[in-house]
Amino acid sequence: MLRRFSALLALVLVLALSVALPVQAATVTIRVPPGTTYAALYQRIHSELEEQLGGIVSPATIAELAKKLAGQVASRLSAGGTSPALQPTPVPAPGHTPTSPPRSEPSSTPAQASLQPAPESGLTADEARMVELVNQERVKAGLKPLTVDMRLVETARAKSRDMVDRAYFGHISPVLGSPFDQMRRAGISYRYAGENLAGAPTVEQAHAALMKSPGHRANILSPNFTRIGVGIVNGGPYGKMFTQQFIG
Repeated sequence: MLRRFSALLALVLVLALSVALPVQAATVTIRVPPGTTYAALYQRIHSELEEQLGGIVSPATIAELAKKLAGQVASRLSAGGTSPALQPTPVPAPGHTPTSPPRSEPSSTPAQASLQPAPESGLTADEARMVELVNQERVKAGLKPLTVDMRLVETARAKSRDMVDRAYFGHISPVLGSPFDQMRRAGISYRYAGENLAGAPTVEQAHAALMKSPGHRANILSPNFTRIGVGIVNGGPYGKMFTQQFIG
């Protein structure tokens, strides 16, 4: 079924003021079949806005607009009885497969590798549970379990918090940069590094979604990784934001 939705005039005016350019209200036509999830609707709206406004406003502004419009559309569909209520579903972001750092990046040295991470008691219950699930998968695959590195926990938490606060979902933060930028600023050396992202109401749902994705599964089961940091923050359209950062 085709539904036509127009951006609110207030939002258009805000855009016009923020970029000092004439902006005209546009109508975006989006196909919303029965059973469409909130995540799918958000992605469709985000793509349309990015195509029309990508050269005018920041990615964070586009993400915020997409979030607001997706919520309005979901409310209208649910109220009108034309489609089941749109609910957030676990959605992992595309995973960074293990990659070697640029040559300018420091690699691990024996002295650095000897540094021991802080005790796992510094994790929240959700974070400890996610580490447990990851290591269970590794043991089943004949791999060594990962050691928790609290430096990575801190950078992972910062990433999850940033995604919630700035209403975006992706590996590149408008403020923090890439996960590799985060690690470099935190003084973390590595030969291999990677990141998994997910949004879901529970740890178990997030883990299941990650393991069903080949890229995320490859990070979790990579023999190149030896350390992990997990950061989980409440909030966002999925209930919780999950960041896993790996190094080896």
